Amino acid sequence: MAALSAFLIAGLFNVFGQRPSQSSASAQGATLRVSTPTRLRGGLIFQTRVSFSADHTLRHPVLELSDPWFESMTLNSIQPAPVSEARGADGVRFLFGKLGGGKTAAVYLEWSVNPTNVGSRTETATLLDGSRPLASVDRNVVTFP
Repeated sequence: MAALSAFLIAGLFNVFGQRPSQSSASAQGATLRVSTPTRLRGGLIFQTRVSFSADHTLRHPVLELSDPWFESMTLNSIQPAPVSEARGADGVRFLFGKLGGGKTAAVYLEWSVNPTNVGSRTETATLLDGSRPLASVDRNVVTFP
């Protein structure tokens, strides 16, 4: 009974995941914010919210997610849909339409955690304007069975 109680209390304190955490970075007049859980469980379906803005117009805003974002994960959807997707230097790049200076764009990604995904890794999200990096966020993710 004590083990069950400890397990339930650990769940209440988000030890096993799903509650999102916020990460952000600002550089070169641009801001990138990522809201997503850092603790996951196999089989979990969850959402990532990425928002970005800049003091100046972004003619070719690109969100690049490093390869670890996709390791034993399934990307179910991305809204709004990017103009195009391509392989980048460090991961997958999603190109969006022009964003005026002072405006903010939000992108929602829906994920599924594959049941065999266990362990920890570092994921990076980078905002670029074309091929020029502007801001980058690193986050550590732990996946429980």
